[in-house]
Amino acid sequence: MTEPLFPAESINTLIARRLPAWLVAHGNVDWLLALRRALHAQEEATHSLHRILQAIPALDEFAATRLNQVLNRADLTIADLRRSHVGIERTVILPPMAPGWPIRRHMQRSSTPLLAAVRHNFHIVDTRPSPSRRGWLLDAKGEHVPVGYEVFAGRCREADVGGHYQAILRQCLAPDDAPGAAPGSAKAAVHRCFEENARADLEVAVRCALLKGDLDENSYRLLSPCFTALPMVPAVPGEVAPRQLYLLGKCVRGVVTLELRPAVGADLQGVCVWVPNDPQSPVRVYRSWEEVFRALARRLTTAPYRRFFSRFISERDRVCFQQLLEERIEASAAHQVPELDGRHLAIDTSLFSHLRGLQIDKLLDDAHVLAVPTADLDEHERDARLHAYRELGLNLLNLAGMFVPVLGEGLLAYTAVELAGEVYEGYQDWHSGVLRAT
Repeated sequence: MTEPLFPAESINTLIARRLPAWLVAHGNVDWLLALRRALHAQEEATHSLHRILQAIPALDEFAATRLNQVLNRADLTIADLRRSHVGIERTVILPPMAPGWPIRRHMQRSSTPLLAAVRHNFHIVDTRPSPSRRGWLLDAKGEHVPVGYEVFAGRCREADVGGHYQAILRQCLAPDDAPGAAPGSAKAAVHRCFEENARADLEVAVRCALLKGDLDENSYRLLSPCFTALPMVPAVPGEVAPRQLYLLGKCVRGVVTLELRPAVGADLQGVCVWVPNDPQSPVRVYRSWEEVFRALARRLTTAPYRRFFSRFISERDRVCFQQLLEERIEASAAHQVPELDGRHLAIDTSLFSHLRGLQIDKLLDDAHVLAVPTADLDEHERDARLHAYRELGLNLLNLAGMFVPVLGEGLLAYTAVELAGEVYEGYQDWHSGVLRAT
């Protein structure tokens, strides 16, 4: 009788029993070992990026700290910035409906969480009394805060949360060089960390897709040189061309699309799409671009997937993208997918350099939209954006909470938790070295 590989009570046996079938059913030990090495590389890349970016504070925490510092200097106190609100009532003059008719007046009212108002900032006109505007502050209990609206607006401009946060981001993403170092070396090191993190994430995603059966072996061999200099299996002849995806006229940042061809210049064989953290299948190959767009359109008709996919759209484009998407869904006939005006453009640099540029640009611009520097504030643009957020039912505080500069929405090092959440503790032991081969 064959002896069991592990004792029945061992953690190894527990893990073996609970691993998902797709992880072990194929019986290819080399694939499993390659996945394990990829997970270790992903872990190292994640930690390297974390060490660089951990100095960036959470946006709302930073906003609260900055405002409290300014208020304290003026001997002002607001106890609960998160649950307090600023209310505004404006009288808007509308033109007459016909010559000789009286002008019309429309009353606009809004209420914004105080912490969100701090981030979105105030225009210089808000610091001066106006006969067409009335403002007030209410605490968490709905009672008036003894701080005038104009005074509060002035303190928010003085705090300049957006301007100071941009300075922190830029120092972190483009740090000063050490004395005697080559010019630009510190910034280049940060860029390498972003690129290696993206490369490691893609490798893990592709290897998992191969094990799950979402990716055929020929496509895997074709893709391998994209993420490893020394593929475990011989590469097959062919061409892989990265393309930048656009939907509804907006750049989709972080979703990778790769054209696959059996030979350079040959007809398209397929399009590989990597959607990081996709709840169903992060990596999948489609026969054509039309099939890619139809598949995305079909999934975007569901609200949960729309919420998930929004992480790949910049904050500046969020409102327009979501409004247009909902209009297209509503206008599409029953059982028909909406038209997303899908497009794809060539990438003029390496894949991971391109992804790094998209990620860093998105970090900076998302922060700029969520926390507007005093010097850049446009009153009408701010009011329109806040109004659109409310119309779409978006929580202004939650939007800031979704801005996670350290790792964004990329894969974490503990990908095995996604593979088999029920063996989380066992994987943690393995990850810590208890089960690691010596």
